[in-house]
Amino acid sequence: MLNVDFYRWVVSLAINPQFLDCITMTERKEREQYHVELVLRFFASLLTGQEEIAKMGDMGEFLTRRMYSFAEDSSFDRERMGAQFTRTFDLLDIVTGDDTFRRYDQTRGQHVGGFSISAFEVISTGVAHHLDHWAAGFTNEEPQEELRARIQSVWSNPIFQRRSGSGVRGSERLPYLVPLGISIFAP
Repeated sequence: MLNVDFYRWVVSLAINPQFLDCITMTERKEREQYHVELVLRFFASLLTGQEEIAKMGDMGEFLTRRMYSFAEDSSFDRERMGAQFTRTFDLLDIVTGDDTFRRYDQTRGQHVGGFSISAFEVISTGVAHHLDHWAAGFTNEEPQEELRARIQSVWSNPIFQRRSGSGVRGSERLPYLVPLGISIFAP
């Protein structure tokens, strides 16, 4: 293994209770360690420039390259990145909990269905990118309502609708969804 300490660090984040509450995994996905992959997706989406994401190619190869680069980078600040991950999912758990990455049905006024990887890429990256804004004064109900409304708005966004759903490969999705998340969750 490339870096055992890095792997243990990623696994420790993957079992964060607030993160697990937000992603609502099936037993099969849990056995497949999908939550560990999601931690890597979070950092890859957050810490990779748009030019590199645009030419990423295969999602699996992209994640592997990014994992190796993080693990080999002695300047990769695990403490700071771990805190950003934890704060992001603490916030999301408070606001929308297990609905965070489930489709919002405007007609019914509720979240329905299962976990969406597309929603994960948009919401987690967008919120993490603007985390200080969303976390500031969060004991007040108003920012929570605004964040909840923005999470719900993702589902009616035309770019999201075109670039998400079954059959849309990561290489056709991520270059559009990461900037979309950054835009939707901007102050």
